[in-house]
Amino acid sequence: MIKVFKPGFYSSIQDLGRFGYQEFGVPYSGAMDKRAAAFANALLGNNENDAVLEMTMTGAVLQFRIDTCIAICGADMSAKLNDNSIQLNKMIFVKSNDVLSFGKLLNGFRSYLAVLGGFKTETVLNSRSMYQNITKQITLYKNDELQISSFEMSNKKQHACIKFDLSYLGCNDIDVFEGPEFEFLNKSQQNELL
Repeated sequence: MIKVFKPGFYSSIQDLGRFGYQEFGVPYSGAMDKRAAAFANALLGNNENDAVLEMTMTGAVLQFRIDTCIAICGADMSAKLNDNSIQLNKMIFVKSNDVLSFGKLLNGFRSYLAVLGGFKTETVLNSRSMYQNITKQITLYKNDELQISSFEMSNKKQHACIKFDLSYLGCNDIDVFEGPEFEFLNKSQQNELL
């Protein structure tokens, strides 16, 4: 289990999204930076769709109540474990009673914390992603308790080193896809948009 001491500005549990319910007006939801969320899970050998903690602009302060492994990807929010700086994009061993905190935002906007086996929050419509009017809770609150799986440190196997291109975090381009109304724009507007 993880105890939330401080939730941060807007922290929520997300996976890759809620699919197959759009005809009923249910949005996909899911992680805003699916690439970083999936990479954090890959570093731990998790399923790419395991639930992660998405932190926006400011990070949380969390106390681990069991041993586990974590990985933090995406924005650099000056992560510290027991007041010691830790690296992004790397598997980190965490022991019971360790405190993970985040400080100054150095780059990016959203950071993703993956834990071994993913967060075990409620599943609604085949997803653990928090979303307004879909799940009971849309963000974390102080004193929340997040369920995770425990493991024996001695049994954890290291996975191969994974290289990850972080250049997209500093990119100012926005992907644009032609929607059903694209043809109603004149050629000049289409070119400007693209």
